[in-house]
Amino acid sequence: MGDNLLDLLDDRPEHRVTVKKHWSRALAGEEFTVVDEFGDPNLDRRFLRTKFNSLRDRNGELVGAFQFVYDVTDGFAIKLALRKPRRISAGTKKSMRSAIDGASRRLQQSADGHLRG
Repeated sequence: MGDNLLDLLDDRPEHRVTVKKHWSRALAGEEFTVVDEFGDPNLDRRFLRTKFNSLRDRNGELVGAFQFVYDVTDGFAIKLALRKPRRISAGTKKSMRSAIDGASRRLQQSADGHLRG
């Protein structure tokens, strides 16, 4: 409590710039949600969904802003894994080739039979 978030990010200038932009928008009264990736790229990276809300007095005047932060790393890890191309093992490739060749032979034999008949 009482720490300046930007000061805590002095060792991560790229994160500091991102957070400062978000808070500038929030303190201008904009309400929005963002998902950002934070952390050391060589260690642990976390995806954080942050919802910014305006804080208003009883007259509706903007007096500040607040945020809710949710760690959504697990969900993003699954999405990223699903986007990555899968490597097909040599055995699977051989089985697929065999199935395709067999289907092609059967189609050719069927076509030949219809043409002769």
